[in-house]
Amino acid sequence: MLPDRNHLLHHPTPGQLGRFTARTLRFGAKALVRSRGRVLLVRERRPDGSSFWTLPGGGIEPGETLRGSLKREVWEEICCGCSLGAIVARCNYDHTTRPETTTIYSVFEATLDGDPVPDPKEGVVECEWFEPGSVPDGTLAPITDVLAP
Repeated sequence: MLPDRNHLLHHPTPGQLGRFTARTLRFGAKALVRSRGRVLLVRERRPDGSSFWTLPGGGIEPGETLRGSLKREVWEEICCGCSLGAIVARCNYDHTTRPETTTIYSVFEATLDGDPVPDPKEGVVECEWFEPGSVPDGTLAPITDVLAP
């Protein structure tokens, strides 16, 4: 069972959508990749030059499934294939560079098929392994919540 703080249905009810009425609502998927007690985070650079840390992944494109979009995003961002397990959390992110946009992310357990390599063409400038309780400053708040013990 998912913790209450991360629980949000993939198909929200009208009551759940009520808080998003003035916002554009998107769906996406993130990969929770663990190795030796650490988690993989990627540092992405925004068009304005600022950066943030997050889990690999992104938004769903038309016609994609959650799993299909996540495999595509992982390949694009860190040049690596992956195997996906179960959904372990859900979180929402109110974008700072996309005014009035919220993305609801499903977070999947994931295993990489090789070593991650950041792709700057996709805005990913770094990838690094961190202890879940010691993520760097600049990690998006919903991601720190997902990683909290």
